[in-house]
Amino acid sequence: MKTRTTIFLILISFFGLQAQTVITGGDVFGEWKTEDSPYIIEGDIYLPPDQRLTIRPGVEVIFQDYYSFDIAGRIEILGTPTDSIHFTVQDTSGYYLGDHAGWNGLIFNGMFSNFEEYSVINYCNIEYSKISGITCLYYPKLQLSNSNIRFNQTAGITLYQNSDIEINGIRVHHNIGGGISCNSSAPTVDDFTITNNLGSGISIYGNSMGTIPTFINGRIMQNNTTNNGGGLSMWDAGIYAENIEIISNSATNGGGVFCDMSSGEFINIIICENVADNGGGILSESFTYITFDHALVADNHANASGGGAYIYESNVEFINATITNNTAAEGGGLYFNLFYYYESEVANTIVWNNEPDEVYSPFESPEINFSNIQGGIEGNGNIDADPLFVDPINKDYSLQWLNFPDENGEKSPCIDAGDPASIFDPDGTITDMGTYFYDQGLFTTISEKTSLEEIIIYPNPVVNEVHIKGTENITKIQVVNLMGQVVVEQFTNGLETEIVDLSGINPGVHILNLYNSQGSIVTKKIIKK
Repeated sequence: MKTRTTIFLILISFFGLQAQTVITGGDVFGEWKTEDSPYIIEGDIYLPPDQRLTIRPGVEVIFQDYYSFDIAGRIEILGTPTDSIHFTVQDTSGYYLGDHAGWNGLIFNGMFSNFEEYSVINYCNIEYSKISGITCLYYPKLQLSNSNIRFNQTAGITLYQNSDIEINGIRVHHNIGGGISCNSSAPTVDDFTITNNLGSGISIYGNSMGTIPTFINGRIMQNNTTNNGGGLSMWDAGIYAENIEIISNSATNGGGVFCDMSSGEFINIIICENVADNGGGILSESFTYITFDHALVADNHANASGGGAYIYESNVEFINATITNNTAAEGGGLYFNLFYYYESEVANTIVWNNEPDEVYSPFESPEINFSNIQGGIEGNGNIDADPLFVDPINKDYSLQWLNFPDENGEKSPCIDAGDPASIFDPDGTITDMGTYFYDQGLFTTISEKTSLEEIIIYPNPVVNEVHIKGTENITKIQVVNLMGQVVVEQFTNGLETEIVDLSGINPGVHILNLYNSQGSIVTKKIIKK
């Protein structure tokens, strides 16, 4: 493309001299420097496929009107914790009416990109776009970290067509069209907050090639949509989610989570205080296959059916879950609307103090075993006894055992009452019912456990190699299949990150055991594709 950039340097004198750079449009590349900031954009700008642009800490980029920044080459936006980079507009008035003089956000187009290296955005504020703050099309090679995406007219981040980017340490908030929208794309997102968006916190439509979206260590809070899925909405898609809080979102259906023709796994998930007409916490429908493993579903409300969860024509598993204090007009806890070819399952789970029903299933009933169901229910190992939560009034739903280890003390009946054939709790005892196990301390001290559980495992599901970050104090790694057989064993070298080759093991669910020098163990579940 022929370069048509015109740059004027304007020196403004009042208390001193301050430079600014005016770009009237055309190709941009090279370096944008702090001393030449702010950069005033007065036309559409373009980073060509064979060019680089580096933006230094503290630079402000101010768009004067509805202009685009199209990126086909490689860009480095290198802010710092104390000197962020800002992409914004001159005039923010009228933003909530949709008629402000916005810009078009950062638009990454990888269809003609020649670079194998990743573009980088670090410590950056991206705001007041008339569309998304960041849009990617066929652009997987982007690393976005430590940034705020806010006050944009559509989703904060929109990904199209295999834009499987890497995201870490971001906050996506106050966007009018939702938080992150994944369209046939599978980002890996770690350490995130998605809050106060008008639209679903996360929307996932369709699948990328060979992988699924992964979200770990995040919070999805106070998002509001008149459609489905206030916190998370999935249509014909897959997901892996771990250590996520989905709190105080609202929608028409599925206040916390909405799944339609989808699949995936949610591990260590909190779904609380969400509201919808149906499925206050969760709504699953139409051939969905989802597992909730160690999920707390509490204090959600549905105006009609399924305060905790509404399961319609789906195969949904609740394993080691706590479903409590949810309300609805019908089916306060779990509402199952199933036909004979759907086989939902509830195991090692507490369903307690929901109104008006704990488990409501007008047609086919799910399989429920080794669970504590208020009012009782048929099934192997089921009980009906006060779970003795520590402090349910203040929303502490962990299990209590006064005078441990005295068996005559006030001990929750859910401790060691799960399926004996299930994977043992991290303390080496029979699995407890509910989300939170009572640590009897047979393997780990509190200090050891805390340090070990800070480990990050990715990707999960795994194709060939799993990366384990934070392994400086780990001495041995084992991978165990569900038959209890060790299929991989690897001794570590004191590195921050260990890579374990799983290409030779069979697909399915496996247990990752991590040992330190004292023999302490933490277990994590992984999926081999």
